[in-house]
Amino acid sequence: MQRILVSCLLWLSATSSACQTTPKSMRLTPEGSLVETTTVAPSDTCSMVHDATGRGTAGDTTAATLRARADIRNRAARMGGNVVLLETQTTRVLPSGTLEVVIFGKVYKCRK
Repeated sequence: MQRILVSCLLWLSATSSACQTTPKSMRLTPEGSLVETTTVAPSDTCSMVHDATGRGTAGDTTAATLRARADIRNRAARMGGNVVLLETQTTRVLPSGTLEVVIFGKVYKCRK
């Protein structure tokens, strides 16, 4: 009986860690969802607010990139911007084996 219980607990532990939700710090906020991203310089109706960096970690590049984009958009919103010019992106493997994506960009406030 104890073996069955231990086996069930191990299985539950393994499966629940694989189904974890995105950490709150990696989610796109309602304000961040209003921020657009671009790789083309914004128009003359925009003024630069500040440089920004977004970071995201995950087991694969796609998920880490999505988290880094959410992070930079959230930061841009907190700075009062509504557009982020994405400039460069780096990816590295952390000692834990997790991937970290860092996105560098410039935050702009554009009239619409």
